[in-house]
Amino acid sequence: MVAVSANLQSLAVSDDSGAATFARYRYQAKITFLHWLRTLLVNGPKVVYAEHVEDLVLDFGDRHEFIQVKSRSSARPLWRASEMCDEGGGIDSLVRAYAVAKDTNCSFELYLEGGASPSMDTKAFVDDCTQASDNLKKKVKARLKEAAVPLSHLDDVLGRLHIRPNQPDQSAVDSQCIESIVRLAPGLTGHDILELADRLLQIVEDAQEARHPDLASDASPQDFLRAHLNRILRLDGDASDIANKALTAERLTEFLPAAPEPENLLLLPRLMNGSAASGSSALERKLESAGATEMVVERAKDLRAMSEVRRIELQSGADHLVDRLEDLQNRVLTHAEAVALRFIDAQAPANSIWDALVTSAGLEDNDHFDLFQRDRQALVGLLCCVSDECRFGWVAS
Repeated sequence: MVAVSANLQSLAVSDDSGAATFARYRYQAKITFLHWLRTLLVNGPKVVYAEHVEDLVLDFGDRHEFIQVKSRSSARPLWRASEMCDEGGGIDSLVRAYAVAKDTNCSFELYLEGGASPSMDTKAFVDDCTQASDNLKKKVKARLKEAAVPLSHLDDVLGRLHIRPNQPDQSAVDSQCIESIVRLAPGLTGHDILELADRLLQIVEDAQEARHPDLASDASPQDFLRAHLNRILRLDGDASDIANKALTAERLTEFLPAAPEPENLLLLPRLMNGSAASGSSALERKLESAGATEMVVERAKDLRAMSEVRRIELQSGADHLVDRLEDLQNRVLTHAEAVALRFIDAQAPANSIWDALVTSAGLEDNDHFDLFQRDRQALVGLLCCVSDECRFGWVAS
């Protein structure tokens, strides 16, 4: 499947539309944004620091979490522990943070887009880094040496290191960002939601790019990391001069139209974990009850996330666009219902219906006004949005 960011851009009405702008932000910025939203929670971080060297730091007041975010193409293999421990694998950056912060109350987290290998060494390492094999320990020792950390600290590093695979992929993180804002500001129109997402993500990007005031423009990432972490950890004064990198609840609420309702805040953690308040979405439940495989469910969620951003744009547009969207949704629904009749006796009709919709021509002919540029996968995504509203059950009715 084409990457969601490319699809979002192809579906935009113009290059400067909300969907296209939203899709351009880096994966790491969106993960940082979701952590920024956590500052609204009672047990969330007090401050999220967006780092220049692809780290983010969560300040809980009495402790800190240093997070390194690694993304990869969905076509790439699963993450292996050996590559995590190699140069550029993520743990090297966390070890550099450890070199500065080792004497404070902190932990070190490696966030991985996608899954980890089920191999024995990787599974043991992901479950508990202190169970690293001798070969992995050798690699981590090499990272310690590079960061000028005594090898005697190996056990302490592994004891404070945590691997977090299965972070939301690009399509899922887009959906989580949008849905979280919908929860926090339910009175906003679709257009306003996209504008707010765009503005907040730009603040995150600006925070990531901001440099330490005492460093030269050509300072190395290592120089920046050491000087900046010293500020965050108050090792050489307060952090007031890096306030532009600090993402706080106070800074966030300046942009919200009203204080979030308590019940919506309670739903926020589940949304960030990719689950609805009831545990799974109506789309997932309907697909699963109709026998869909795990692969079909995941692809349906991806396409729904892609198309939902475009649908929000259209719903917040001129009246004629809203009318055309509703007409298109009805046509797509009618088309899908006709396809479902072909598999009325199938034991797992969802899989057959999915195959027919994705691979066979015809669905795109319903997009008379090019609202989704007659992109068949985008229109299947629109059907998934309709299904999530309980209007299509993936069976013949």
